[in-house]
Amino acid sequence: TATPALVNPATVAQPAPGPDEPLSIAGPQRQPLDLALVIDRSGSMAQEGKLQRAQEAALGLIDRLGTGDRIALIQYDDTAQIVIPSVIADEEGKARLRSAVRELRPGGSTTLHGGMTLGRDEVQRTIAAGQVSRVILLSDGLANAGESDPSVIADTARLAAARGVRITAVGVGLEYNEDLMEAIAEAGSGHYYYVSDAVGLD
Repeated sequence: TATPALVNPATVAQPAPGPDEPLSIAGPQRQPLDLALVIDRSGSMAQEGKLQRAQEAALGLIDRLGTGDRIALIQYDDTAQIVIPSVIADEEGKARLRSAVRELRPGGSTTLHGGMTLGRDEVQRTIAAGQVSRVILLSDGLANAGESDPSVIADTARLAAARGVRITAVGVGLEYNEDLMEAIAEAGSGHYYYVSDAVGLD
């Protein structure tokens, strides 16, 4: 099992990333980003302050986007919902996203597959040449609603990558399903990080 990197929002994602290169949020020469932030707000995210850590990671990433980028916000618990459809990451768009992220509260079960799929669909809706298209999944990986078979979830990530949307998985908290989150990132040609506490978000 690979050891995940402790996530820094400035480097969650270098320009024109190849299959084994991370996506760079920072840097004047990088390509425009087309992102979906997919945040797990299920009941298990209330433990260890997991949801708060996911929110802080999301806010740090939003702050580093520019007007050439697009971003959507997806939340999921028992069901998955588009909170904010893909918007340009100008000051107005980022203000809407920050407000929505801060309002997230833990809820019910964990339809991780549904959230990831909805994020993929939202990125594909606005996909364009010259952009880096990615879903950033923040979760403890404790899938227990909807499709929960790890092999099926990994296959969905693999198909998304084949269609141009990579999946980066960010495991949250000390207790999370490392195997599933790593499998998603590997199959989705993305990267695998974890957030253990707020110190890792500096």
